Amino acid sequence: MAAAASAGMQLVVLHVEGMTCNSCVKSIQQTVGDIPDVASIKVVLESKTAYVVTEAGANLSPESLRDAVDDMGFEAATATTPRGLAVAVVEIEGMTCNSCVQSIEQMVGDHPGVVSIKVSLDKERAVVVYQTAQTSPASLVEVIDDMGFGAKLVASAGSTAAPIGQQSTVVIDVEGMTCNSCVQSIQQTVGDRPGVVSIKVSLADNQATAVYDSSVTSAEQVCD
Repeated sequence: MAAAASAGMQLVVLHVEGMTCNSCVKSIQQTVGDIPDVASIKVVLESKTAYVVTEAGANLSPESLRDAVDDMGFEAATATTPRGLAVAVVEIEGMTCNSCVQSIEQMVGDHPGVVSIKVSLDKERAVVVYQTAQTSPASLVEVIDDMGFGAKLVASAGSTAAPIGQQSTVVIDVEGMTCNSCVQSIQQTVGDRPGVVSIKVSLADNQATAVYDSSVTSAEQVCD
């Protein structure tokens, strides 16, 4: 199955070959994001994956999204939606400008278990792709509420979470970090690896704590 119905929307996962840098990522996100009825898109260079959410009732098939990426000169294929991946739609009140949008995307995007977030100022909402084993719609709403905005869950649904028995935790000693940029870089790189559910890096403790699906990856691969 290449797509999952979530929150009245459709979550499509694509495997993309041919990307070499962040310019490729931005180009795909811009082009596909401009397609009518695409609610959000997040492209991950390291795992060669694109997560696309389409509006409820949209006449967009996984194949049409795949073809849009192919037409850009990349090689795309529909992929199975990972277990535990879901979409939440959160209504947000109190946003006045793009700074509000960026602030919410930054804060929620850093929340454990969040794969992607797209906030729309015009539609007064956030579309969030998240790992059901690591966070919940209620937690996402709480994060936005704590920022001083009014947040209300509109809908959420998705695939079944990976069994707890398949999830493991590894604590990694990390030497050489000097600032928050190091923390963010490690969290981004490791967090984008297949099978990694979440990662939290502590600059003060020189440690990283990662939760991963042991049926997909191993502690050794997470540490590499």
